[in-house]
Amino acid sequence: MPYEWSWDTSKYPNGEHTPTIKAYDRVGHVKASQTRVTAKNVELLWWQAHFRTIMQVLVAIGGLIIAILTYLTRKKEEKKEKE
Repeated sequence: MPYEWSWDTSKYPNGEHTPTIKAYDRVGHVKASQTRVTAKNVELLWWQAHFRTIMQVLVAIGGLIIAILTYLTRKKEEKKEKE
C-alpha cells in the first residue's frame, strides 16, 4: 500500500536533503528507508517579504498628508475669518 507525506521545505535551505522515513507495525517492528530530495523554494521578492511594513508606512504617510492638509485648510479659514 503506497503512502504519501508532505514536507514543508520552506523551513529548510535549498539543496539536497536525505530524510529518514520509518514505518512501525503493531508489534513494534521498524523498517527505515532514506530518500534523497532536493528543496527548491521560491524566494520572495523584497517587496513581497516586506509587504505588510510597506502598507503600514503608506497608510502612515497618507494620514500625515491628510493631517497637513487639514491643518493648512483650517489656518486658511481662520485667516479669512480675521479679515
